Amino acid sequence: MRCFFIVSTLLLSVLVSEWFENAAARLIHATRQAQEEQSPLVGGYKKVENLQDPMIAEAATFALKTVQDQSVSPYSFGSEAVGFQIIDAWEQVVAGINIRMALMFQDGNDNCVGACSVTVYNHFGTLSVSNWNKEVTCREAKEMTEQKEGNED
Repeated sequence: MRCFFIVSTLLLSVLVSEWFENAAARLIHATRQAQEEQSPLVGGYKKVENLQDPMIAEAATFALKTVQDQSVSPYSFGSEAVGFQIIDAWEQVVAGINIRMALMFQDGNDNCVGACSVTVYNHFGTLSVSNWNKEVTCREAKEMTEQKEGNED
């Protein structure tokens, strides 16, 4: 009888140990899966899905007005720009919102006159350009637009 008790206890401890190992493995797997499905890093830039969002349009309009002011804009095409097309945008929540956009600027006939990436800082309704990024050619901007449209199909 004593032998039966020892064997039963041993068997029970093996089963409990195996159950805990499987439970731990399932927990680790679930945690990793949840981490992979999480949104981008808190405080990091997040892609804007709706480029028609009024806040994004307001920031792009502000960037256009700032580009048109030759005393502030570092770009050669500023005086020709009267419109824009938003190619892509990302936002970052800080003490306000940073809106980084890839913009193609257009003349009165919707022809591209230049393009760039610019960051507009929205501090609770007060807008400012916090970063003028690299100017790109119209060809590069059109390729980005075509590539993006191709990815959406």
